[in-house]
This record gives sequence, structure tokens and C-alpha cells, in this order.
Amino acid sequence: MSEKHGQIPVDAETGEEIQEPNNTGNVRLWLDKFERALETLRTKAPLDPDQVLAAIGPEGSPAEMAQMFQELKRLHEVADEIKKQFGKTYDWFRVSYIPERMETLGTSSMKVDGYGRLGLTDDLRVKMLDKEQVYEWLEENDMGDMITETVNASTLKASLRKRLQKGEEVPDNLFELTPFTRANLTKS
Repeated sequence: MSEKHGQIPVDAETGEEIQEPNNTGNVRLWLDKFERALETLRTKAPLDPDQVLAAIGPEGSPAEMAQMFQELKRLHEVADEIKKQFGKTYDWFRVSYIPERMETLGTSSMKVDGYGRLGLTDDLRVKMLDKEQVYEWLEENDMGDMITETVNASTLKASLRKRLQKGEEVPDNLFELTPFTRANLTKS
């Protein structure tokens, strides 16, 4: 005899999980929770500027603005942390577990009924250790067309912002600038 706790079938007498072909345990529970939350966000209580405005009003007090700012910031941080935590598990599963398991099974590709083809693809992580020597090597090996000059976007933005603050000109034929003001909240 079995009972189900959430989506995981559990033996009523021992309390142990019953392994079924489609039992993905806690992953299924989390996925179900997030899909329900996403559905709620999309349909029942969308969290958009109109909803925030309705909650705080058009003339929110400084305390209300700070509280809303802090809560929205924390919501954003929590969502990022959730993505980061599940991203680690997702990467481990696709880069370690599945390749190791498929090697054990002696295959690099298989059809799985109801899902499609599960396969492995070779990939590569690359980190340049000496940029100048890498560029030389690329040139020597007929791959020089990959080399482009780049400017760090954050550095450029900071430099242009400083120029504007000093009253110095920035050529409008070279840059499209869209100034805006954003809030910040620091602990006191």
C-alpha cells in the first residue's frame, strides 16, 4: 500500500520513497511549486508597476518607498539565488551525471520513449592565460579574423558619466546616451 506526499510515492508502512519510472522526487516537487508560482505571476496576481503603484499609492511616503524598494530588491535577490542554486544542480546533472551514466551504459545517444533522444555533445571551456600571446598564435594559425578590439561596457559608461558630470562634451554622432536615475538603498 502506498501514499503520495506531494508528487513522491511513499510506502505507508515504512515511509520510504517508492521508486517509479517517472519519479524525479524533489526535483518534481520544486518544479511543480515554481510552475504554480509562475502561473500565479502570469495570471492571478501579476507583479508589475501597476500592482506596485496600487500597493504604495501615487504619493508614497519615504518609509513606504524604502520598504517597497527593500522588498523588491530582496525578491530579486531571492529569485537570483534560486536560479543559481538550481543552476548548479542542472549543470552537474548535464555535465557529470548523465555523461558518466551513459558511459556506463556504453552509449553516447539513446532514444527515450516519451522524451526523445538523449545524447552527448562534446564542448570546451576556454580561458586565455596570456592575451597577447594568444593573439599572436591566432594570427600565426590563420585565425586572426577572430581578433577584435573591445571596450569594457562598464568602464565606458563610467568614463562617459564622469565627462558629463564635469560638463565635458560627448560626441552624439558616436554615442547614444540615455540618462536615467535609479534608486539605491544602503543600510544605515
